[in-house]
Amino acid sequence: MVTRESPPLTSWVGTRSEAVTTALRELVGASETIPLVWSVRTCSDEAVALHVQLTLGEHGTLDIDLGTPGTLHRPKLARRTYAVGLRTPPSTPASRVALGRRVIATIAARADTEDLAAGLWAAVREHAALTDVSDWMFRQVTGVGAHKVGNLRLGFRCNQDCGFCWQDRSWPGAPDALYTTWLDELAAQGIASLIITGGEPTLFRGLVGLVERATQHHGLRVQLQTNAVQLRRESLAVGLAKAGVDGLFVSLHSVDAGISDQLTRAPGTWAHTMAGIANALAAGIHVDLNALVNADTVGGLPQHAKTIVDRFVTPASAGRVGSVTYSFPAPSFDAAHYHASLVPLDEVRVPLSEAIGTLASAGVTVDVGGTCGFPPCVYPDHVDAVRSLHVADVGAWDRTDRVFVEPCDGCSMRARCLGLRRGYVERFGARGVVPIP
Repeated sequence: MVTRESPPLTSWVGTRSEAVTTALRELVGASETIPLVWSVRTCSDEAVALHVQLTLGEHGTLDIDLGTPGTLHRPKLARRTYAVGLRTPPSTPASRVALGRRVIATIAARADTEDLAAGLWAAVREHAALTDVSDWMFRQVTGVGAHKVGNLRLGFRCNQDCGFCWQDRSWPGAPDALYTTWLDELAAQGIASLIITGGEPTLFRGLVGLVERATQHHGLRVQLQTNAVQLRRESLAVGLAKAGVDGLFVSLHSVDAGISDQLTRAPGTWAHTMAGIANALAAGIHVDLNALVNADTVGGLPQHAKTIVDRFVTPASAGRVGSVTYSFPAPSFDAAHYHASLVPLDEVRVPLSEAIGTLASAGVTVDVGGTCGFPPCVYPDHVDAVRSLHVADVGAWDRTDRVFVEPCDGCSMRARCLGLRRGYVERFGARGVVPIP
């Protein structure tokens, strides 16, 4: 039997570093055979500098500083768009100093140096903006075997600014055309399902077309992770339905408008989310809801479940919400906010159990133990009523932030549990962990 390897996913973040190297070689006239190492120093949005090491055979390593005007102290060469300095400690041999001066003279003599320097700084700034971003954030395949799912993130722009989000809103997005490339490459990996997320994916202008390509060209099931704020426009909900969106996974962290708007740091958007959910259901799109359980939301879980049933399950005028996920907080970009918002598991148990009971009684599937969920000992009375998880079906990536504590050793549910978040253990240890016999 011949097995074929899946084609690799195109790199974007990695190629930004390569672009700096290429532009740098052109400017200093260093061929591919010359080892070259560089590091960036960012002085401001416009002022950048590079420390460059060129390894020149028996001459050893030559240290050169390249920078935008005003960034170098006493440069050997200063022009309109660049400056060049030479690092020559007192012990530097005269022959190497002379070699450095020849390299600088070569740079100065080129007719296109100004253009090359401008291209280099553009590449450096783009590279510097991606310091905290990796390719996997934009596209990856998660899960194993039949559970493999493609994930496509359409940048980090969002119309909300949740303090518990792991993303920084200033991180840049990739070129628009690259998302289509990644979609095609993910489909070639043999996935059957695709999750499109963000940031907020409904802010991406080409979203409907991207969904159509995924569903009609590749035959994929598509789920959209969204806050549904933009779906308050009925036309968008209808457009996504026609494009073939299989379902929405909507963040509805609280049914109290004040608490919700405080959590999302976007006043007025709770009402838009509620309208967006209603529009999606009316358009025939399957809707699942997600709520984060933290110090701000835990007390309102029973009312959260009741309101969902009253607004989006019981009425017969449109579709009904299919499932609700209650999530165990993961580390956020704002580390202080994350630790301050954690709530002990023994304080989660009662309100969470009441919410599960309300939803289950209304026929709504509840997920509290998935890859973003809680240990089963937090909902022991409802273990058989919620969506089940088997650790063997979970990829290594989804287990990296999880650990077990001593009480877990005697629990009969160990095979259906991912353990505790590391951040939780750092703050509360084994508090609230009660093994299920």
